[in-house]
Amino acid sequence: MQKIAAIDIGSNAIRMIVGRVTDLWEVELLENIRLPGPPWAGCFHNGEITGNDHSAGC
Repeated sequence: MQKIAAIDIGSNAIRMIVGRVTDLWEVELLENIRLPGPPWAGCFHNGEITGNDHSAGC
């Protein structure tokens, strides 16, 4: 079975959803994580996420 994931970095939260595609082409949810924010405001430099800020979500 193939695993798939999606990450959404929004203005008020970071979300990550992980699922597994079954033999019947259905998605089985494995993980659904939401980090409220924006504690990651200092993570973005030049349109990229850097590892320099070690606060939640970065």
